[in-house]
Amino acid sequence: MFLSNILSLRSIKVGVLFFFFSFAQVVYATDATLFLSPVTGTFVIGDTFSVQVMVASDGVNLNAVEGKITFDSEMLEIMSATTSDSALTSWAIPPTIDSQKGELSWSGIVPRGITGERLLLFQFEVKGRRAGEAPLRFTTGAAVLAADGNGTNVLTSMNGGVYVITPKEVLPQTSSGGSAFSTSETSGGEVLGAATGTTHITSTTHPDPERWYTERTGIFAWEVPLGVVAVHTGFDNKSTGAPFREYRPAIKEKTIKDIFDGVQYFHLSREYENGETDIEHRRVAVDATPPAGLSATIISRDDATDPTVSFLVAATDTVSGIDHFTFALDDASPVEWHDDGTHRYALSRVSPGQHVLHGVAYDQAGNITSIDENFSVDALPPPEVILSKTTPKEGEQFTLSGKTIPGGTVRLFVARGGEEPSVEEVTSDAHGTFSLASVVRLSPGVYEYWGEVKNVHGAVSSQSVHASVVVSTTLLGLVKRHPMIPAAVVGLFVILAGTIFLVRRARRGIGEKEDEEVEKSLVAMVSRKKVIWVVVGGT
Repeated sequence: MFLSNILSLRSIKVGVLFFFFSFAQVVYATDATLFLSPVTGTFVIGDTFSVQVMVASDGVNLNAVEGKITFDSEMLEIMSATTSDSALTSWAIPPTIDSQKGELSWSGIVPRGITGERLLLFQFEVKGRRAGEAPLRFTTGAAVLAADGNGTNVLTSMNGGVYVITPKEVLPQTSSGGSAFSTSETSGGEVLGAATGTTHITSTTHPDPERWYTERTGIFAWEVPLGVVAVHTGFDNKSTGAPFREYRPAIKEKTIKDIFDGVQYFHLSREYENGETDIEHRRVAVDATPPAGLSATIISRDDATDPTVSFLVAATDTVSGIDHFTFALDDASPVEWHDDGTHRYALSRVSPGQHVLHGVAYDQAGNITSIDENFSVDALPPPEVILSKTTPKEGEQFTLSGKTIPGGTVRLFVARGGEEPSVEEVTSDAHGTFSLASVVRLSPGVYEYWGEVKNVHGAVSSQSVHASVVVSTTLLGLVKRHPMIPAAVVGLFVILAGTIFLVRRARRGIGEKEDEEVEKSLVAMVSRKKVIWVVVGGT
């Protein structure tokens, strides 16, 4: 810090100290302590309280003090600091507040030196912002320098403080703007109202005392039997704590706001007309903080093609504890997983390629934290697939052979046109060769064929090159595929022959008829000529 850096060089330190402190009495003592006052206390959210920074010299004649105090800026807010009554008379660095870092630092001196058991350095004002325990701590690097001519750091201990910030209680407002109950003690997070309940404390916000909840506001209700003149309530982390706040006349419901994480207890005592009292305690478990440190680290594999991938899973939850995890591979549905103590989550039969494992950790209150872990699985080399006959004919078997890893299970795909492929398997031999006469009988068209291989561990290759071949139509194949064609040809021939026969016969019938008509015509002509001749001859 500033003062320590100045006094770190011995020549400068001795000169400066001699100049300022030559008239001071040098006391060679052994220790000094920095401490806060008060060291603890309980305060309501929003309340402001004072803390003093003190030093005890135990006989040491001091001439310089520097240090730094850290605080949780979410829990506490340091409003201001004052040095009006300080034992230090000069400041290299006056008390400086850095709310973003949560730090309060200073460096001051007393030219003539000073000693005492409770020397005030400065005082600062603090306001509680959130319920819980809020520590104020001195950091390492602080110094209390003695007026011994050498600037010896005699600081041997530092005692910070811990302050409990409790939820504030608020009374509801009446229509006139005042409190529903005129109790001067009541302030902050407590909402009072009329509610009926059972003889035991009930809660609509935290119905099961054994469960954890994320809700930081608790509503508690109870029954007020005849004869009850007052109730006393309390809320703290003691299972048998004493109710300390009195409500007269008795109330039936109370709301506690800003409940901090952990197990707390609501305390209720009812006071009867005859002076008797009863007391009840209700457990309230709140965890509004998500799990931390979620990780799913892939465990190293000897074979990058291994389709079984394991992850080392870690997560912490210091309040309610981790309940379970869910994991989903890529776009698949999440699977619930409970750690058996090995912290190992395994995926099996993962296909080759890039993947994302989506992980979610749940604590017992239902808070979640999620991660995405990217990983990959390498593919085996694809098999070499060869068509045994380059010009297969219609009706023949589709015969494939090739080369791949020894003892691999080769899956061969054959598809005609855009149809679904048929899939057949064959195991490669010790040399990695394989051959398969497919059950597929070839029909005319374009066939596509390819393959992939899987080893004994389940690792899979990428697909081989998709090759194609054209199968042409043959007469024999055409006849086999359409057995009615020969019958149709014979029938057509018969019809054609019959047609020719009928045409010829028809033509022959027409000719005979024509001859008969000619003959009749000749006869008729001859008859006419004969008559004519008779008539003429007769004349």
